[in-house]
Amino acid sequence: MLDFIGTVVGTAVLVLNLNAFISTAQVARLARFGLAIAAGLWVGIATTVSNAGCPRKRSRWRESSWPCRF
Repeated sequence: MLDFIGTVVGTAVLVLNLNAFISTAQVARLARFGLAIAAGLWVGIATTVSNAGCPRKRSRWRESSWPCRF
């Protein structure tokens, strides 16, 4: 349960910071929209991968070459 709460809070903080950055950027509306899409995809993929346990170091004794549990 604490992992889930940490994931939600971490994602919310990332979204808040990216929103503050994107809303103050002095670029065209379409560029701002594209930047928001790219940042949203990055936050989603980074959160999913870190929650799946992929950033941890792989043990050389593991049979599997891919340590993620999707």
